[in-house]
Amino acid sequence: MIEMRHDLIAKTPRRATGKTKRTWKWRGNALGIIVVCLALLVCAGFVRKAVRPVLLNYCEGHAVKQLRQEHKMAQKENHRLKRDIALYQSRSGAVAGARELGYVRPGEVPVSIEEPKVRR
Repeated sequence: MIEMRHDLIAKTPRRATGKTKRTWKWRGNALGIIVVCLALLVCAGFVRKAVRPVLLNYCEGHAVKQLRQEHKMAQKENHRLKRDIALYQSRSGAVAGARELGYVRPGEVPVSIEEPKVRR
């Protein structure tokens, strides 16, 4: 059986019939709470719509910054490769490149020097 809490029930003055009318105190409070919750939800929707462009701008700004860094690195690499092409197109550059790869001219004796391993 449901137990009634008497602190939530307010008694109104007696009517002409002699009976007392009981009203619930929390009924008005519950309606107020519902209205406040709905108002907060509406405000949250407006705030979300207002903040979204700011967040998109921040994310796009970060992406642009990263792309600029990648572009700068690609430009440096491109400059280095162009310099290497110009070097290897000359006779002395081709010889230097071949020597880096371990080639020797006819009649030369290749010598390789190895460093001794140090024990600790």
